[in-house]
Amino acid sequence: MALCRLAPIACILSPGERSHHPAGRGYHSLPTLDAVTEMVIPRGEEGCEQISRVLDRHGITLVGPRLLSRPALPHLKIDTNLGDGPRYSIFDVWFHWMD
Repeated sequence: MALCRLAPIACILSPGERSHHPAGRGYHSLPTLDAVTEMVIPRGEEGCEQISRVLDRHGITLVGPRLLSRPALPHLKIDTNLGDGPRYSIFDVWFHWMD
């Protein structure tokens, strides 16, 4: 799940890539618009329902790929590792990340 730090909005992401190194190092892939899902993650129905109830109690709205894939304003520059610009999506605006 990704939580927006600017507004009470969240999205559910399908599992990302993860690497493991014998010495304990590894990495997780960054969230992408392609990973946003409206469907429940397989074998995660109960967990997704619990998450949805907690978000509702805190006034946080779950949004899906249809809304998040809409284009952002033209010529908008976002300091993010998630988008590949120069044409950013609403996902890039709400869930921007710079690492």
